[in-house]
Amino acid sequence: MFACEHAGITPDIICLSKALTAGYLPLGATVVTAAVYAAFLSDDRSKTFFHGHSFTANPLACAVAIASLDLFQEQNVLARIASLEAQLRAGLAPLREIPIVGDVRVIGGVGIVELVSDRQTRSAGGYLDGIGPRLAAAFLERGLLLRPLGNVLYFMPPYVISDEQVAWALAQIADVLEQIAQPNRP
Repeated sequence: MFACEHAGITPDIICLSKALTAGYLPLGATVVTAAVYAAFLSDDRSKTFFHGHSFTANPLACAVAIASLDLFQEQNVLARIASLEAQLRAGLAPLREIPIVGDVRVIGGVGIVELVSDRQTRSAGGYLDGIGPRLAAAFLERGLLLRPLGNVLYFMPPYVISDEQVAWALAQIADVLEQIAQPNRP
């Protein structure tokens, strides 16, 4: 469920938000190890760990978070994410052949295509690269809402997406990137 698990590390403190409620309501949480918790456990207010988020402890958001976490267990969402990851890896890998694609990365339900202006030097425009808005507009014309951040295209579909919908989105991504790489293509 967490990036630290993929990295094989166990943090002492982890801050969580957004996904706790599946994005339906704002909620933040700071989770610590038992040792960190014990270090701040006191009636002495000067030992308080002031970690509060502006969206901490909203009862409605907490209820939604519990329901969301229940769904992870009841519907075996982690297995669905593993399947989605495999589909993203297989579908995005061929994009490496497109001249403007510098890198393709996938982890869990997140697929990333990094675009470059020069493959040899891997130079890219970064966060403000004008290709981002061009891509967003091209995808939107096809009915696909993606928000590239500069020269980096993220595809983070909801876990309830069907395999057919993923395949369609990946085809749109490939076609748009091919058209941008080869603008005179028929």
